[in-house]
Amino acid sequence: MPPTLPTELVAYIIDLIDDADRDSLLSCSLVSRSWVQSSQSHLFRNISLPYRPFWQRYYPGVSGVLCHLLNNILFESPHLAHYIQTLEIVDNNGRNPGWVTSEPSLTLLLPKLSALRRLSLTHLIWDTLSEDRQQSFISLLARPTLTSVHLTRCKFPTFLHLSIVLSTALSLERLSLDGAYFNSVLDLASEPHAEQSLHEPVTLGHLTLKNTHLLPGTLNSSVLPHVLDITRLRSFCCDRTCYPSVAPLLPLLGRAGTLERLELVFIPKPADFDLRLVTSLRHLSIGRLVMTVGDESLARSLVGFLSNIYALTQLEVLQISVVAETRPPSECIKWDAWARFDDLLTTSSLDHLRRVALDVCVVWDNSLTPCTPPIVKSELARLETTLPKLARRGVLQVEGTLF
Repeated sequence: MPPTLPTELVAYIIDLIDDADRDSLLSCSLVSRSWVQSSQSHLFRNISLPYRPFWQRYYPGVSGVLCHLLNNILFESPHLAHYIQTLEIVDNNGRNPGWVTSEPSLTLLLPKLSALRRLSLTHLIWDTLSEDRQQSFISLLARPTLTSVHLTRCKFPTFLHLSIVLSTALSLERLSLDGAYFNSVLDLASEPHAEQSLHEPVTLGHLTLKNTHLLPGTLNSSVLPHVLDITRLRSFCCDRTCYPSVAPLLPLLGRAGTLERLELVFIPKPADFDLRLVTSLRHLSIGRLVMTVGDESLARSLVGFLSNIYALTQLEVLQISVVAETRPPSECIKWDAWARFDDLLTTSSLDHLRRVALDVCVVWDNSLTPCTPPIVKSELARLETTLPKLARRGVLQVEGTLF
């Protein structure tokens, strides 16, 4: 047996270890010198910088303790910065000022991340940052390696400010806005010189919009086309809070024929969106839809939206998530209206359809309390009996879920 293993085999062994298992990775880094590089690449691949107030007793005067320590490590071992692919920064839960605002080492750390691919920011308040700190983030976004940005509960003065920041990320492929907030509404019409601050529109491949309540309707025709090119999206996910602002943009999704995955937490109105515009779709997900006791309007609305599903000749997966209220034994769920899906989804044009998943959460009337397993099992069985053609075709999958 050779005294050392080949480098390729060492890398393969360490690749099998989960990045979260840091104890094992640390042990591997101590085996021999040939194991150090592969171990370090996993140890520093995903970096999270949350707020840790209890650490300040050991590091008084340092608001971002982990940021301070990481910056010191990279100063002593600069090669480790090339291993960092994901950076997550969590400020102090929206408290003002946060550690991101006051920690000096952050402006020293960000320029070192030359190989960063994914950036996640949480509770960031943009207008509390100094100009130097804002420029550090903008420079980080402009790196050619950065392809993914996730903003969670971040606050900007206006959508235009966010647009100017994002327009610098020319390599951006994946954007997620989860709980973005704005102090006021401002668009290009009210700021004629702002367009000069915007770079070329970023061509996104994946866009997720959730809990973004304050997107102004005027951005659809003014700001957004100058910032994000959504005509070439491959996947789009949107919840009901964003629907009023997103509705005018839906017809743009299939313009380039690239959209493959569409996830909606609402049923679009027929006047807003036609499935015939996205014939390249392979995965369609709709939910969480609420079905009250005795309500058949939900099924009718869903059938209306899916009436042109025959045009999706490449569709492989249809997933519908429903929260259904029941009042047993006096009144059960009315599944009769769902029988129309049996003919709708078994047309010859949907030959590629291999799975129709119905995820149903059965709850008591006027509450979110799940029903007992026997009641859930009975309701799911009743739903299956209304869709015999799908069942015979072997694509139907009905499962009970929790809310």
